[in-house]
Amino acid sequence: MLGACGVNMCGIAGYIVTNGGTVRKRKLKLLAQSLLLGISERGKEAAGYAYVHPQTGFVRIAKEGVSPIDFVKIPGHLLSTGDHQDMPRAMILHARFPTQGSVRNNENNHPLYSKGSGLCMVHNGWFTNEAEVAKAENIEQDGEVDSEVYLKLIERYAQGCLMDTAIEKATQQLDGTSACAMIQAKKPNQLWLWRDNFGSLSVAETEFGFVFASTPGILYAALFASLTAFDSTTLGNIPLDKGELLLLSDAGVALRKKLALGTGEFHWSTRYENGVKVRQKVDVGANGQVWWGGE
Repeated sequence: MLGACGVNMCGIAGYIVTNGGTVRKRKLKLLAQSLLLGISERGKEAAGYAYVHPQTGFVRIAKEGVSPIDFVKIPGHLLSTGDHQDMPRAMILHARFPTQGSVRNNENNHPLYSKGSGLCMVHNGWFTNEAEVAKAENIEQDGEVDSEVYLKLIERYAQGCLMDTAIEKATQQLDGTSACAMIQAKKPNQLWLWRDNFGSLSVAETEFGFVFASTPGILYAALFASLTAFDSTTLGNIPLDKGELLLLSDAGVALRKKLALGTGEFHWSTRYENGVKVRQKVDVGANGQVWWGGE
């Protein structure tokens, strides 16, 4: 045995403001910054965020292969020197712990975007069979990161079915773990959240809308760092069960669904040695802890 390790490696976070919610844009910026810096404990190699511009309907992305702390110091984007009045009503954020694909290639960093469908996703987790799936499904990648195969599978399935079904089908195809948030062009007031049987994701309902992060500690630390704008008495936990999906909109929870993912058991994972992918056995304990062993 090599020791214990958490199932997932990166960090995701974000928020969506509902119609009935009001929040000062300056405080919304503080919340987003706090969330990004909070998830840096799960990944310090790259950082980024995305949102749908309310006027143009285009997805706007800022990301770079630097730590979240350094990212917020880069001038010119919303979470650094950008005008807080431009803060959107929904945003997804990511801090990367790379397992595949160099952070020097920004195509490997999150959020990941597909121009054809306008889908934009952040993913926390890893897959073990994405190369085989990409080959079988004839999926061409722009980068090397395994999450891109996931996004393009969702995009492909969404052409013939509802988005929740597309997400379900894509998740069924890939072995590994996932916790995700996704937005889409021309839909500025809509946010998809889901986790498989092992992904980590926490959601809170606030006086102005919904906020999420990879862990409860990160989520509430970021909220409390912004509480000069928020009434803490209105904070409420939104339990997200294993294999559950949420569609959040400006009207609240628009859809809640249990994904058909089976038992979700897995016995193999991957690690990287000098950039080479190596299979290894995993053993999931009763407390959900994952132990990594040699093949």
